[in-house]
Amino acid sequence: VFAVDGVSADDSRADLASLSVRVPAGVAHPLPLAESPVEVGEAILVIGTPLGFELTVSNGIVSSRRTIPNVGAMLQITAPVSHGSSGGPVLNRRGEVVGITTSVIDEGQNLNFATPVEGVRAMKNGPLMSLREWGRRAQDPPAIEMVSPELAAVMRGPAEAAFLSDYAFDRGRAYMENRNFDQAVQMF
Repeated sequence: VFAVDGVSADDSRADLASLSVRVPAGVAHPLPLAESPVEVGEAILVIGTPLGFELTVSNGIVSSRRTIPNVGAMLQITAPVSHGSSGGPVLNRRGEVVGITTSVIDEGQNLNFATPVEGVRAMKNGPLMSLREWGRRAQDPPAIEMVSPELAAVMRGPAEAAFLSDYAFDRGRAYMENRNFDQAVQMF
């Protein structure tokens, strides 16, 4: 357990934040970010904490690159990802981070998604913000316009509709946990 000095960058659409953490020298070894985008068909490993089981490793491939409305670029991956693994690294065979796990569609098999490393690199570090200040700011984020699942199904197909509804539900639950009920209702 290490002290967090604050938040240096965030991307609410991708559900990512960059933290400044005080880690004694030689204790932790950060994973390198991949220099180039991962290719469809490339083998990957995912490290996560599904249902609290720390450091669980699964393997698979990148099955597609998708652009999800109101979310942005996403990697569709076949490596099994269960609830509780969001935020875990997606690694290539060289041990480089090519993505960050984000979500799953429970109605399908191996329909798992990750934010590509390009999204992580695109976050620009700004002035360090305390967790308390960042939390207050996150209580009132800009509203995300969501398309209803029914309309999404007509416009883009059932898989993307399921992704959008799962994404909205997960965001709604997060808003509820932070007692931001107005935003939770909008997401639900």
